[in-house]
Amino acid sequence: MNAFDLAAAERRRGAFLIYWDSNAFAEILDSQLTGGVNMLTHKTQVQVLFGDTDPYGVVYFVAYFRYFHQGIEEFLRHIGISPKTFFRNREEKFGMPKVAADCRFFIPAYYGDLLEMHTSIKEVKEKAIVFQFQFYRPPETRLAAEGSVTFVAIDHTWKAIPLPKMITEKIEGL
Repeated sequence: MNAFDLAAAERRRGAFLIYWDSNAFAEILDSQLTGGVNMLTHKTQVQVLFGDTDPYGVVYFVAYFRYFHQGIEEFLRHIGISPKTFFRNREEKFGMPKVAADCRFFIPAYYGDLLEMHTSIKEVKEKAIVFQFQFYRPPETRLAAEGSVTFVAIDHTWKAIPLPKMITEKIEGL
């Protein structure tokens, strides 16, 4: 069984069909998972470059994690937070390292494709924030890939701390 057959078999098993068949239902489900976070979604176009692909011209899985970072930076700028002060803030003595990331692939993307990436905040916890991503290959409306990245706030000694006020205030204003 190849990777595409395996992905199709996983989708047929259940939960993935909600994303595959109904984006509206997926948005309702996501808003319930966030614990009340208002779902601002920032859309970014991602051009698939030759260096993002494997020898067959399919986007190599690692490229999606670079796309995630691009989406996070653009989302932060959109809500008025400088990425430089989000990831490592020397003045307020905090950092936001990535502690978890995942990605699932549903349909392949190819060299030359122009993907549409939707970036939003999935969950806000006392000491962490989770961003989620959804990729589409317009004009298709099927979900091509989805993933998430979790950041934890730390102080200058690398101990977890509550999310800094400069971040929570911007998120609460969404």
